[in-house]
Amino acid sequence: MKRLAWLLLLGCADSVPTVVVYDGLDDEPGRMVVAQAQKELPFTVKRLGDTEATKTAGLVHRLRQEASSPRANIFLCGEPLSVAALSAEGVLLPEGEVLAGRVRGLVVRSDRDQDQCPSSWLDLANDRWRDQGLAVADPRYGSTGSHLGVLRSVLGETEYRSLLLGLDGVGVQLVTGGNRAVVDAVAQGEVAFGATDADDVAAAQALGQAVQFLPLPLDEVRGPWVMTAEVRLVAPRTSEGVMYLEWMRDKGSRVFRSAAPGWLDPSQLPEGLPYDRTRAAEEQSLAVEEALQIFGAR
Repeated sequence: MKRLAWLLLLGCADSVPTVVVYDGLDDEPGRMVVAQAQKELPFTVKRLGDTEATKTAGLVHRLRQEASSPRANIFLCGEPLSVAALSAEGVLLPEGEVLAGRVRGLVVRSDRDQDQCPSSWLDLANDRWRDQGLAVADPRYGSTGSHLGVLRSVLGETEYRSLLLGLDGVGVQLVTGGNRAVVDAVAQGEVAFGATDADDVAAAQALGQAVQFLPLPLDEVRGPWVMTAEVRLVAPRTSEGVMYLEWMRDKGSRVFRSAAPGWLDPSQLPEGLPYDRTRAAEEQSLAVEEALQIFGAR
């Protein structure tokens, strides 16, 4: 009866409508969310994901290309800067919901003592950690590039460059394959440290890898970067999109968090690094370019 009522509201009782979801979050929990939604909602749910190596970047590019004739109704994204940029361009509508949050930090082997770990990102740039090795995912994709944009927007050009030079002294190894590859490099002993996100370490731990996550603050005063996963309506507003958004608010967010270790309920997130999303999004391209110039390709 409820399904029929929804179909009547959509004006399509004689046919089943479709909602198209562009999903920049991890594949497995994303599939679980869509499978549950398909059971409860009165439409066909089509999900398009992205690869781990090019996380979110491919979908962001696609949304921009399709802006004049959108194919998606819904966008799920775990990178706040991408959401801010697409919102400023009018590709995404303000209507949305924060589903969960994760923290940016370091992955180290589980047998590494705490006194052998840096206390902050600025500490990591000190000579004490020189030549120990730092795995970093290709910053042109995923949360790494967003993190760099945030750091440049907070630190400013001079201090940001100083941080990059210090990190380069640790021995940056740029890796393909995204943050999961960063965690693998640490687990296999190729490097001492890896810049990654809490959920990637949680996933590795679930597979039995001997690694631990350090939620790294910027310094002694400013906290770690906290990222949120959001569901947003793609412009223009559609009835199907609104219904899917409401379902995500009511049930989908819980399904996602239960299937995605390392992602926390928004109410459980620590106090994070204060920053301006719009400014960080504007800084991201230059921040990535400067990082690639300094780190080079190893």
